[in-house]
Amino acid sequence: MPFWTHFFAIRVDPSSLLPGHHDWRLVLLSVGIAILASTMALWAAASTAKVQSASLRRLSLWAGSLALGTGIWAMHFIGMLSFSVCTTVGYDVTLTAASLVPGITASWVALRLLSQRSVQARELVVGGILMGGGIGTMHYTGMAALKMDALLRYDPAVFLLSLVVAVVLAILALWIRFGLTSRAHLLGEHQGTLVAGTVMGLAISGMHYTGMAGARFIGTPGVLEQGLADPLPLALAVCGGTVLTTLLVGTAIGLTHYRDLVGLLRSKEAKLQSILDTALDGIVVFDEHGVINKVNPAAERICGYGAAQLVGSSIARLVREGLQHAGAEHALPSLMTHVAGRIGQAYQTEVRHRDGRMIPVRMALGQTREGSKLHYIAYVTDISAQERTESALRASESQFRTLIANIPGIAYRCEVAPGWPVRFLSDAVERITGHPPALFIGDHPTLRLSDLVPPQDTAQVRARVQGALEGQESFTLEFRMRHHDGSWRWMWGNGRQVKGEEPGVSWIDGVLLDMTERREMEEALRQAKERAEAAAQARSSFLANMSHEIRTPMNAILGFTDIVLASEVADESRRHLETVRRSARSLLHLLNDILDSSKLERGALELEQLHYSLPELLEQIQRELGLTASKKALFLQVQVDPLLPPVLMGDPHRMRQVLVNLTGNAIKFTEQGGVTVHAWADEGQLRIDVQDTGIGIAADRLPHIFDAFTQADASMSRRFGGTGLGTTISKQLVELMHGTLSVSSQLGEGSCFTLRLPLKEGRAALQEHLLPKTAPTLPPLRILCVDDVPQNIELLKLMLQRGGHEVGQASDGQQAFDSVCEHAWDVVLMDVQMPVMDGLEATRRLRAREEAQGLPRLPVIALSASVMNEDRQLALDAGMDGFAHKPVELDILLGEIARVCGLEASLADTPERAPVPPGHDHPAAGHALPPERIDHARALRRWGDPEAYHDALRQWLAQSVHAGPGDSPPPDVAQAAALVHRLGGVAGNLGLALVADVCAQLEASCRLHGHVAAPLWLELLQAWQQTQEDLMAWQARQPWAASDDHSPADERASHEGDLEALRKRLPTVIRRLRQGEAIDADWAGLQQLAGRLLSPQQARQVNQALDDFDHDQAAQVLADWLDTLPPHQP
Repeated sequence: MPFWTHFFAIRVDPSSLLPGHHDWRLVLLSVGIAILASTMALWAAASTAKVQSASLRRLSLWAGSLALGTGIWAMHFIGMLSFSVCTTVGYDVTLTAASLVPGITASWVALRLLSQRSVQARELVVGGILMGGGIGTMHYTGMAALKMDALLRYDPAVFLLSLVVAVVLAILALWIRFGLTSRAHLLGEHQGTLVAGTVMGLAISGMHYTGMAGARFIGTPGVLEQGLADPLPLALAVCGGTVLTTLLVGTAIGLTHYRDLVGLLRSKEAKLQSILDTALDGIVVFDEHGVINKVNPAAERICGYGAAQLVGSSIARLVREGLQHAGAEHALPSLMTHVAGRIGQAYQTEVRHRDGRMIPVRMALGQTREGSKLHYIAYVTDISAQERTESALRASESQFRTLIANIPGIAYRCEVAPGWPVRFLSDAVERITGHPPALFIGDHPTLRLSDLVPPQDTAQVRARVQGALEGQESFTLEFRMRHHDGSWRWMWGNGRQVKGEEPGVSWIDGVLLDMTERREMEEALRQAKERAEAAAQARSSFLANMSHEIRTPMNAILGFTDIVLASEVADESRRHLETVRRSARSLLHLLNDILDSSKLERGALELEQLHYSLPELLEQIQRELGLTASKKALFLQVQVDPLLPPVLMGDPHRMRQVLVNLTGNAIKFTEQGGVTVHAWADEGQLRIDVQDTGIGIAADRLPHIFDAFTQADASMSRRFGGTGLGTTISKQLVELMHGTLSVSSQLGEGSCFTLRLPLKEGRAALQEHLLPKTAPTLPPLRILCVDDVPQNIELLKLMLQRGGHEVGQASDGQQAFDSVCEHAWDVVLMDVQMPVMDGLEATRRLRAREEAQGLPRLPVIALSASVMNEDRQLALDAGMDGFAHKPVELDILLGEIARVCGLEASLADTPERAPVPPGHDHPAAGHALPPERIDHARALRRWGDPEAYHDALRQWLAQSVHAGPGDSPPPDVAQAAALVHRLGGVAGNLGLALVADVCAQLEASCRLHGHVAAPLWLELLQAWQQTQEDLMAWQARQPWAASDDHSPADERASHEGDLEALRKRLPTVIRRLRQGEAIDADWAGLQQLAGRLLSPQQARQVNQALDDFDHDQAAQVLADWLDTLPPHQP
């Protein structure tokens, strides 16, 4: 049989159902009990929400749950008593007691929900379901406790309806409690509780009586008896117990709330007292009679009295208003009247401290009533520190105002806004501009500072200020400002942007100083400096011209003296001539010293940075000066510390000049003993001591020993000679090298000059050899010479072929690479700068080829006219093995070849060179060339073959007309540098010293500054023209020696032949030029002839006109020159 048949009445015989009815009196009593219990429970829940203590809140919640659960149980029990059925009814005590549990539990759930401030709809539904379910559970548990002979079953539909009624009414009650009471305009809190309690009571009663309506009592035949006679007494007893329980619960909850309120009041009192105790402001409470009732610690601290001393005393003893009338009868009424008039206000007054001093305070007064009594509350703030701060600020402000007023300029503040509105301007603006400050201040000023600045200065001022603002940096300005009287003032300004506390607000603070007097002084100083520089330049020009004018006859004197001394002369004449030569060389040395001093004074002397050997340099100096020392029976000793780096970096030529000066002076002023030169490394510096045992220097002369034209004393110049410039130049050169030169001396014992320089270690591979070496003897080698200048190739071939070497040639890097690929060479002499492919790229390709094919390394030596370390490093980085300078010195070149080839070269003398024919071995070969422009003798020694050398000079002269530098440099600086490099290399090999020197300077300038220096280009043109004129004069007057292949008759015949050829062919060229036809083929054949006969100026004019396509001008120049030719003489 299914289990539900034991609970629900299904297909029951109506005749077996027992009739029953309710006592309406007990029904009303049960409903009232439910409403009373529900209302009390809801009130308990509302009160619980206000309890602060968590434990008391839980206690109140359980008490209310007990009241409501008991009420639900009582309503159910009384409702059961109100129902009469024809059978004996009893109750199971256990189940009846257990039926209390669901009611109390459901009550706890509902009240816990009701104790919250607010709930969500979902919580309302869940709470209503739990509450209704608890009521139903309690009801049917109580019904199950019935003991009777009849069977109890339930109608399923009514059973479910009873539960729905319980749940819906419970949800409604909860919604009324929260929904309606939250709308203050609909129901108040108490009305909402009463309505919600009524609905909750109806929910309890409704569920019970709906459930009773669904109960079916099925009687057993023959066992029907009368039920309980009168249930009213029992119902009243249950009702009384329930009411008593409810009242006890209400009392307990009331006591709980009372305890909570007492705790809350105590907490608030403690909090208020804490506020009073920790308040920084003093609080004084006094009544309408001025009697102090309460003070806080801050008031005690301000007044210096304790609370016991203040409470009960009069307020008049403290405040200034009461003290003013102390002892008078109207003192207190006057004070209270003053207090009443200050209610709600704050004002400054003074209170008296216990020690008698008056303390400045700010006082605010309020009042409150306690019943019929009036109390005043005074809030007292000690402002003595604030007043001290304000006093300090006023003093500081006065100090700053005085400071700003005494600034010799205009202090200003302006906003960073269009128009730069001025917010502050010092009074100095009136003195500087003639206008009062008020005219400049405000958003719409009468006058702006920018109105006084000329337009040409305004733009740069605005740009500078705007740039500084964008970069968040300070700015400085120099500009002019117009005075009210029309005069101009030079101003110097400085300012900086300052950010305000508010975002987006900033201003500029700065100062403007009148620097008119300073500008005038600077202008005067500038003019004086320019005059001094002009005077120095004039002196330098004078010295240069003087040097030139003296050197020209001096060269002739020395040259002819050497020629005469080389011939057979009498002994007395030889002594006279040697005296002349020594005197001339002394004069040249003096000129060199004067020129060096002049260059050092105007900063025109530049140092080289080369890699050199200091021991080698000192050995060379010892060789040069050792003979002089030995003639005076003196020793000259050189000591070099072996720990010193073997190769140093610096200017070896200027280092040699310094050491020769110092060592030469030491030998000159030493009569016995000798001179020691000691070099070593001292604390990271190079130190060289030149110590002598000479006459020494007096102590009073030591400070002036390095002054120009100064010696130890006036007699030294007459006794030993000299100008006194040597030590001056030496010191200036040392300082230019970032070193120091000092001297220590004892009169009669000797002197010691100490040289200290930065110790810079060099590289042996880049060493500049200073000592002349004997050319090594090399086995015959296959040597490839690579250069784009034919003269350089010719020179190398002449030098190397005399040593038995096989020489090949290439004119650019590509040809050199191809030649190495096709032929076997022992070494390559590679020019660095060439067209098509330079030497660096060609070497890189050679090294790449060797690495790719596993070939042995072919030695490559760089040939360059550059002396810059950067170029040497580039050559080594490209894979070159050595470096040789142009113009080439054969001995050094052969030594470099031996080094890179790893040859065990013999240092024996090389095969004797062919003797120089008479008439070619000195500069006097047919009217000597000026050595300062053309070093004929050195170039002749380099070439070794006079005929080849002179042919090369004549070829250069013929080509110099059209192959030289133009009137203006190429637009591309790289092309200009390549051009002067090529011209300088050729000039160096031919001994054209002036052209080579200017080319070197110009090339270095192009690389350093990135542009062509116009003065240096003009200097190159002048040097080029001067050299052309020198060579033309030399060629026209050259009396060739008999051994020369070209006799004077041959030269004249050749000259006449050239003239005849030009007479025949030039008219055709001139005619074609005037007709605008191209003459490239004709002119190419005539250029060499014309170059030998035209003057340099005429040749440049023709070539320039052809380059500019001005054929008429070229034709006119050639026609004018043709008219000047002498007529043909058969």
